[in-house]
Amino acid sequence: ANALEKLAEKKTESAGAAPPATDAELAEIKAKLRALMQQATESGTLAVALEQVRKDAAARQAEQLPEEEEVEKLQHELTSMREESRSLHTTVDRLTQEMEDLKRTNEEL
Repeated sequence: ANALEKLAEKKTESAGAAPPATDAELAEIKAKLRALMQQATESGTLAVALEQVRKDAAARQAEQLPEEEEVEKLQHELTSMREESRSLHTTVDRLTQEMEDLKRTNEEL
């Protein structure tokens, strides 16, 4: 773990990022965040923001789900494609049989 910490410090320094925060700095940041969250909760700002996030998530989910009409349309298309496939297989089988009959007739001549 020591080597990993040193490597992380070197990468942080070489990337031009700020050095890791001290425990005192982290405690100060936590205290500020706690105060901001308390203020947002008391003012109702947090509730409004959470409701907006919930609405946005619901809207994204609704956009991803196909409409019932679209599902029915796709089911109809799938049924049509299956019928066409069966028809094509029947036609291919018939043409194959006709080719074999023509070969036999040709060989007999």
